[in-house]
Amino acid sequence: MKNIFSIALFHIVFTLTCLTQQIPDDIQTSLDKLKAETRISLNDIRTNRQSRGFHVGLIQWALPEEQFRKAEQLGLKLDLGMIYDNEMRNRLLQLLKNEYRPDELDTLAERGVALSFEANEKLALDICKFDTMKLFKNTLDNFFNEVKRKQPKEYGYKYFYNYNVFKILKLDTTLIFRQVLESIIIKDKASYIYDIKNNNNQDLSSIAELCSYVNDKRFIKPLIEALNKPNNFRRKIVIEAHARMKVEPYHTNLLKENTHTMTEVLSGNNIDYTLFTGVLRSQESFLELSKYLKSNIPCHFTSEETEEERQRHGGELKFCILQAIYNNLENEDMKTLIGNGTDKIYVPYDITPEWDAALDKLYNWMQKNCGRYKISWYHY
Repeated sequence: MKNIFSIALFHIVFTLTCLTQQIPDDIQTSLDKLKAETRISLNDIRTNRQSRGFHVGLIQWALPEEQFRKAEQLGLKLDLGMIYDNEMRNRLLQLLKNEYRPDELDTLAERGVALSFEANEKLALDICKFDTMKLFKNTLDNFFNEVKRKQPKEYGYKYFYNYNVFKILKLDTTLIFRQVLESIIIKDKASYIYDIKNNNNQDLSSIAELCSYVNDKRFIKPLIEALNKPNNFRRKIVIEAHARMKVEPYHTNLLKENTHTMTEVLSGNNIDYTLFTGVLRSQESFLELSKYLKSNIPCHFTSEETEEERQRHGGELKFCILQAIYNNLENEDMKTLIGNGTDKIYVPYDITPEWDAALDKLYNWMQKNCGRYKISWYHY
């Protein structure tokens, strides 16, 4: 009864959300297409080698750029959970628990048997290795001796009784081989199914991450269990999945692990600020991130970034943080204070004194307004 109520509630909330927001036709068409493609991928991800997979991450990355901008301008609130109906969520649960449908087990086991067919054939041949001529001769001799004892005058017609010997033996080596091979294949298939169900080392970390974006409370328990399944899940990704869903104590603990004193910040401590804006994404994480508006260290760059990208924000972490906070919050008073009401800001390559002043203004505003940050649904 509880499940029926949950399903009904989900459909009601989803329908009301779509109706309330009045999603434009072109965006709705893209969402419907993404949903249809995702449903197919979820169903055949294990059995179809040509499967395209499914989108893991924010829904803004799955939409065409112009539609994302349009949704942003219209003030729509889009999230990945919008395209997942109850059937798709149940399938996600099945994948998260590393459970298999009967048809999946059968298909995967059949593939395994096909790969080992030559070895099974050789084994069947070894088992069926017997000398049919010797077997026939011994049987014929025994049969003839019995005939000669009963009918001594007919001993010269030994081979007249060959047909009778064949009837006695009923020897069909092809049939025997097939029966032995079939028996081996049945045992082999059962072994593959057992291994798939009990010794599966498939990395399901991307499923855990996807579940955190869909953000269904039914995923919490299996995600907690996933922390004790190192063969199938990378612990870091699962913990971040919990944090993204604001599950405690994982969210608080991850924030604490990445919290530093102002002394540490000023002494040159570095961070991955996308953890604060993309995973933790809470009042507390943005407040912690604001400390780095006081930082005086270069941005951390990867080897793949171009020289032009390295020159952004003067190469300083504090300006990266300034831009990240401004573009991820929707507070109008903050935007008026820092960017004259501009929706988004992009710090120029050459830093001017106004940007240094903006750092202090934003830092002070962040300290005073924690608890009323308006965190946007999209990430920058």
